[in-house]
Amino acid sequence: MKNVSKTGKTIAAFSLLCISITNINAQEMSVGIELRPRAEYRDGYGSPNAENTDPGGFILQRTRLTVGFKNSYLKTGITVQDSRTLGETGTNSEAVSASGSLSVYEAWQMYYFVPADRLL
Repeated sequence: MKNVSKTGKTIAAFSLLCISITNINAQEMSVGIELRPRAEYRDGYGSPNAENTDPGGFILQRTRLTVGFKNSYLKTGITVQDSRTLGETGTNSEAVSASGSLSVYEAWQMYYFVPADRLL
């Protein structure tokens, strides 16, 4: 839970910084989300299973939250990614959530010394 609150504070501080150093004119902000679940059932891939082994089933999940900001002088973007493997360590919620990872997938910023609308 500590990682989520630190990431939330980082995103909020980044957003406030971007908004505070820019003019009010012609600003764009975009938010996007990407969910990619994938179920797998492994029962003898590559060679038949031995008699005493059980097949394995699990779900891989990747979630990305993307936030972008753009105006005539500044263009920024940040993507936070959460990836988990459900069914990897057990069925109780503490064990399953411990196997996930929350991280910054990408963060970038582009500053225009000349306004972008004057470049063309």
